[in-house]
Amino acid sequence: MEINNRQKKLIHVLTGALKMPDEDYRGLLRRWFDVDTCLKLNYGQAEVMIQRLRYIAEKTGKWKHSEGNKAKYDDLGDREGFASPRQLRKIEAMWCDVSYQPDQETKLRALNKFIYGFFHVSNIRFLEDWQARKIMRALQEMKEHPATRRRLAI
Repeated sequence: MEINNRQKKLIHVLTGALKMPDEDYRGLLRRWFDVDTCLKLNYGQAEVMIQRLRYIAEKTGKWKHSEGNKAKYDDLGDREGFASPRQLRKIEAMWCDVSYQPDQETKLRALNKFIYGFFHVSNIRFLEDWQARKIMRALQEMKEHPATRRRLAI
């Protein structure tokens, strides 16, 4: 299994937090894995790289362990074919821009009802990537043309 986007991003966030010069970063990659870019790491190697960088960053006080501070939907991780946690958060934010519901709980119930009406998917967490993209386009259209959402009575 290849390195995924979350791993690439986290490696670069950690090296940034460490203010690690590029030549040092590449030196670690060569010494630890005999590669010159993180793109050549496999999934397991990337996890090891992340653990090592996180350890260094925590020990030097440049990174705090924050397992409890995960963003909403991060517990889902990167599921192949399914919407990413970032897409799900974006859909929720876009929905809040177009929904007339008075509170957050009611908005989320209405969003799930909206999703079910179009895709017969019972919860936002089960959206596939292609469905998430379609919903985001629809929500953008609804934001740009308010008459659309009035017809849907959302």
